[in-house]
Amino acid sequence: MAKQQGLQDTSKSFTNSFTKGLNKDSDPSFVSEGMWTHAINVVNNTIEGDVGTLSNETSNILCGTVGRSMPASVTEKFILGAIYLYSDKWIIYSVGYNITGIAVTSEIGLFEEDVCRYREIVQDPCLNFDKHYLISGASREKEDCSWQVY
Repeated sequence: MAKQQGLQDTSKSFTNSFTKGLNKDSDPSFVSEGMWTHAINVVNNTIEGDVGTLSNETSNILCGTVGRSMPASVTEKFILGAIYLYSDKWIIYSVGYNITGIAVTSEIGLFEEDVCRYREIVQDPCLNFDKHYLISGASREKEDCSWQVY
């Protein structure tokens, strides 16, 4: 005789969710359980995915800067686009403007994410980049194992 298999009770469901949240407008006498009035760098889920639990927002660090070798007359730098190559490598397109808003120079560089390193490939005003025209594209590996960006 076969063993009787235990049946799973599916009539009850439990959802882990929050219903109150952050409210800075309530008088303290109206703040109930499940509400909070002051929260800095807080998210309502955990890194593991638990919803309805307060935890610290994940942070990041400044890993690299573009245009370090741009002329001293550059007062504003803009990243216009990034194209993924492989592994941790990205091609970054940027432009530098002077105080009067005129594009002084344009730059293409290689950013290596794992080691937080940015290297200039070419910097020339003749590239004529403009912050109003973002750059997108793709990359592919060529037969000689080099990479082409287009």
